[in-house]
Amino acid sequence: MCPLLPVSRLDPVTARIARLLQPVACTIEGDFARIDLPAHFDLAIGNPPFSDRTVRSDRAYRSMGLRLHDYFIARSIDLLKPGALAAFVTSSGTMDKADATAREHIARSADLIAALRLPEGSFRQDAGTDVVVDILFFRKRKPGESRSDAAWLDLTQVIPASEDSEVFRVNRWFADHPDHVLRRHGTTTGPFGESYTRLRGDGDLEADLNAAILCLPDAIYDGEPETIDFDLERGGMLSDLAEPEDAHIREGSFVFDPSKGLMQVLDGKPAPVPVRKGRSGEGFSEKQINIVRKLIPVCDAARAVLVLQLRM
Repeated sequence: MCPLLPVSRLDPVTARIARLLQPVACTIEGDFARIDLPAHFDLAIGNPPFSDRTVRSDRAYRSMGLRLHDYFIARSIDLLKPGALAAFVTSSGTMDKADATAREHIARSADLIAALRLPEGSFRQDAGTDVVVDILFFRKRKPGESRSDAAWLDLTQVIPASEDSEVFRVNRWFADHPDHVLRRHGTTTGPFGESYTRLRGDGDLEADLNAAILCLPDAIYDGEPETIDFDLERGGMLSDLAEPEDAHIREGSFVFDPSKGLMQVLDGKPAPVPVRKGRSGEGFSEKQINIVRKLIPVCDAARAVLVLQLRM
């Protein structure tokens, strides 16, 4: 299994797109609930799909009856090494639902270190959804460490009952940390009557979010990172490629690997260029391969010049 920047995609089309956009990442095509992954990751980041569907395909979690997004969060945290961190964008249901099964499972091995609650409509333009969204940050505890503040397991009242509606409760952590909640509490009318929401209100939401982010704790990772051999972890992503922040190889591009020869990126992965034997047959002749090989550094230099010009 490839531990360097693994990305899980169920749909084959999005998996292929992910490979092209992130050639250095290890894109795994398959159902996250059925993929066998080692529990040694330093960081988990996700925007799991918001869904009321219960995950039954993973036997280890089947008895808990977790909603799809809660399952993604719970299993991702279980795959972290001690001291590692996780961050997720999820619906407010993860924190606010009366059934605390998912939160209790996560709390057995990890602590909520911070959370941000965004008002309704924050993702309307990008995702077409008006749900109240939370950004949650977790840290996996090390063996022997005691559980930190467990307030996030419980709910508390924020809007009292009225003649037209019942009492509305939210996660106690947000009630105790109002500076991490953007905008104000409110209600909205849905298909099942009145429900809780965060009213968007006026003001610059982006500026308010940036200010809230500055309040998040920093320098809290204390895991034991492993030395990464980029050439080995890429599993053939070519030993002479740039580091991840500089890597960008287009589909169809040629690259040269000293141990494998001339390669061409096809479907997001480098494949050996076929060598033609004699005058007939498919592939490249030795002369053509030598020409392409010598042109690669020229192309790289020209691209570097263009990048520098754009930055000026």
